[in-house]
Amino acid sequence: MIGLLIAAFILLDPFDLVPSRGVRRPGSDPDLVREAAHYFEANHRTAEDYVLDRLERDEVVILGEIGQIRRQIEFATGLVDRIALTGVRTIAFEHLLAEDQTRVDALLDGDGAFDRREAADLFMRRHVLFGFEEYVDFLEAVHRYNADRPADSEALRVVALAPRFHFEHIETQDDIGDLDVMRRVVGDSAPDDFMAEVFRREVLDAGERALAVITLPHAFSDFVPPSLVEEMEPLGYENPRPFGVIADEMTDGTVSTVLLHGPWPDEERQSNLNYAVDGHIDAILDEVPDTMRRAGFDLGDNPLGNLRVTVGQYARGADSLRLRDLAGGYVTLGPITAYASTRPIRDFYTAENIEYARMNFPGPTEDELTPEQLQEFFRGQVEAFDGWIDEFQ
Repeated sequence: MIGLLIAAFILLDPFDLVPSRGVRRPGSDPDLVREAAHYFEANHRTAEDYVLDRLERDEVVILGEIGQIRRQIEFATGLVDRIALTGVRTIAFEHLLAEDQTRVDALLDGDGAFDRREAADLFMRRHVLFGFEEYVDFLEAVHRYNADRPADSEALRVVALAPRFHFEHIETQDDIGDLDVMRRVVGDSAPDDFMAEVFRREVLDAGERALAVITLPHAFSDFVPPSLVEEMEPLGYENPRPFGVIADEMTDGTVSTVLLHGPWPDEERQSNLNYAVDGHIDAILDEVPDTMRRAGFDLGDNPLGNLRVTVGQYARGADSLRLRDLAGGYVTLGPITAYASTRPIRDFYTAENIEYARMNFPGPTEDELTPEQLQEFFRGQVEAFDGWIDEFQ
């Protein structure tokens, strides 16, 4: 999480300072791909129906998203009107501050018109470089459901999970590499532990089932990525585990993670991104009809669950990692080449919030930074991310 929040703008190279080399799909065994494609066609369900079915089977379903991928958050938004049919009334959401829960409840209660400025400000408070229209659309869909629901039905509630990071402690570039400073930035609890404790208090203790929208690697409920351990242990956090793993322990194994197809982290790539599952999923999507590309399926001892994972950050240090070792389900929303970034909120930075944005920027910044300058920087970051997606071949 710290890497995402602090170094994202550096890795994405918004000013196009580093020449691109492209992201080439790893080669796949044609026979393996053919077998998996046949299984895919014979066993797939629509992506939406699959997740709804998982919600009926499991106490908690975690949608593992990358963050900032338009198709992924739009998919979650499309589920809002239907999840109540499964008896689920709670959506746990990583992208809002837990301390803002009262404001979130007021925003989404369904009374009056939806306040998109308030929603944007709530995202600003979570992270000053995460102001995207599609995430506001997600909250608006919850508000609309609550406004239109029958009077005798329960409202949907979004539970905000995120801790506040104290970026004001970062005064120089050197501070980012100072473990003592970064420990003060993160706080007393590791982020995943904090989110899991909020989830226990607001969801599990209330006897609720939930859909959770969580970014990777925090979404994993059966797998501890080495990168998470390497990031948290030097800061003094013992036994670091993803939110999903902790939540699964809290519920005695009734949490399932469904991965949304998209790029996976790979520190050996210039963009820090690479094809998921060694490129096998995209190779399979090349073999199936277009009408089947939005699909969901269980992972287990089958041709899809047995796909090897050897490329990228999750595979580092693993001898025989399979896709089924990472999650219980997988949803494809099309090939990665069809993906794009979420859209930046226009006028995300204003005269009213620029001081907050400067104070909470994930790195040193200038005191004279204007809303227009920061908006341009943010726009450059989004364009850079789109550029990295375009690199997939």
